[in-house]
Amino acid sequence: MAKEKITTRATAYHFSDLPMATFVYVIETARRVWVIDTFCGSLSMEPVLQDMPEGREVMVVNTHFHWDHVWGNCAFTGEVVSHRRCRELLAARWEQELARYGNYRRGRVERRLPTITFEQRLFFPEDGIELFYSPGHTADSISLFDHEDRLLYVGDNLERPLVYVEDPELDAYLRTLEEYKKYRPQQLMAGHAKNLTLEEVEGTIDYLRHLKAGTEVVFVTEEERLIHAANQKVLKGECG
Repeated sequence: MAKEKITTRATAYHFSDLPMATFVYVIETARRVWVIDTFCGSLSMEPVLQDMPEGREVMVVNTHFHWDHVWGNCAFTGEVVSHRRCRELLAARWEQELARYGNYRRGRVERRLPTITFEQRLFFPEDGIELFYSPGHTADSISLFDHEDRLLYVGDNLERPLVYVEDPELDAYLRTLEEYKKYRPQQLMAGHAKNLTLEEVEGTIDYLRHLKAGTEVVFVTEEERLIHAANQKVLKGECG
């Protein structure tokens, strides 16, 4: 694990012990500490807890239900915030994901579901933190915008070199990406990539439009070709 200060109040924790690098983000405000996703269990959250300032409420955010973003929920005793659909999916699929990916657990993995859910938007003006529904990578995805630092945290809705599509509703995904542009963020942070740009948002919009239309896309790397082939299967209903 490595950590990097992004702004005076935001830190990125970089975990490299999975096939895909993963980031957990922490935002410290005067009243609260916001933890964006919790990786793979209690052990993976120990560095985050060691850095935690005393006397502030901790708010955990689950950007979506996937195991590598929620298994560390049990390391925290405060509120856990997600979209309503995220809580429903976690309740339905927790054991299934644990059985399938359990070899990636780090420390304790105990089911801890979100305690606060919402439909479209939650705003905490005293912190300058806005949470909003942003379906894309999955149907339950949410994003967080830090109005003070103008940083947008997008979960897995953006990736390098190419996004993974798990929900075939591409129109919703495209609307989310267009919504991101309206915030005019200084930087974008994702679950498996950081320091993204609006140019990469535009590139993802262009890719998804080609994917939706079924038109040919030229790729540079074999990794991109493999991801694209998997995305095509999702659109055809060949992946469950």
